[in-house]
Amino acid sequence: MPIGRLTVIRMAGTKNLVQAMVWVVTPAAFGIAFGPFLGGIIVHYLNWRWIFLVNVPVCVAVGAMSSFYFRNYRRKNKVPFDFPGFILLGSTAASLLAGIANLTKITADAFIPLGLFAASLSFGLVFVWHARRARHPVIDLKLFANLSYRVSTYAAVPLRIGVASFAFVMPLMLQIPMGLNSLTTGLLMGAAAIGALLSRVVAHRLIKTFGFRGVLLPFTFALSVLTLAVGFVWLTKSLAAIALLILLTGFTRSLVFTSANTASYADLTRCLVNQGVSFAGLVQQLSISLAVGFAAAVLHVRQNITEEPMLTGPDFIWLSVCTGLFALLPVLFFWFLPVNLGKNKVDEQAHLHQ
Repeated sequence: MPIGRLTVIRMAGTKNLVQAMVWVVTPAAFGIAFGPFLGGIIVHYLNWRWIFLVNVPVCVAVGAMSSFYFRNYRRKNKVPFDFPGFILLGSTAASLLAGIANLTKITADAFIPLGLFAASLSFGLVFVWHARRARHPVIDLKLFANLSYRVSTYAAVPLRIGVASFAFVMPLMLQIPMGLNSLTTGLLMGAAAIGALLSRVVAHRLIKTFGFRGVLLPFTFALSVLTLAVGFVWLTKSLAAIALLILLTGFTRSLVFTSANTASYADLTRCLVNQGVSFAGLVQQLSISLAVGFAAAVLHVRQNITEEPMLTGPDFIWLSVCTGLFALLPVLFFWFLPVNLGKNKVDEQAHLHQ
């Protein structure tokens, strides 16, 4: 993903950055739209293991097309690889992921996840010390001197913790408390991708008219409200109302992520784009893992409190309150974005900074 995103940024240039970032993920949105439906059919009529076999021909086709159409960009001035920084950053991420994987054990033995998080923090601090002294660090900390990149990166963590668990929690809620089958669940989840596709139509115009800050503040607040509302879905039996809520959540989530991702690169100089994209990809994957681990931990703790053998509707309400609060936190970060960033001609402004 970081390599593909970086290639698109280089091909589009600063002049077409916003429009390119809006439309580059449109094919992926089609995949997300048909993915739940296809997965529902496979699980309902075949076996869940067949889902993984579907990836094989798709990956082969993508690999063949990439080798034929992909431009082979090369850096003119090669720099030595920062192996110590790579080991330290990798250890930070690995310890964090291990801690996330053990979050469900926090009620039985809190030492394991907390110890892993402490190790991740220690590795991270050593990496920062190393990066400040290395001539060519694997991640240049000068990235965070850029206000737009710093704000967007910091906001991405609580935003994804609050929102990314949606794909994990919603199918559970539809199938366990509501008793829907996998096929119906897949069809309903497809509404989120339809909403994401619809957001592509208006995203570019909204950003050019109101700027990144003007889009992110109200829509991030709306996304937190929708995330909270997801926890109450099991109270209704109207499939149309559920589909509408999922569609609105998909629309708002896609618009917020598109705006936040593009804002982080809009002011970066060309020499920092490579590392900016790479680090943003790392933060994205870690945040998604943390979101799923956090959701699983909340449901696990709640189930231990209630001592119910199965998850119940109120368990998901508690989870939606927690995730909704996390989704609201980025509003505080986005408030500090420059007012004019992205307004009218975002790409020309980014070009001036370079």
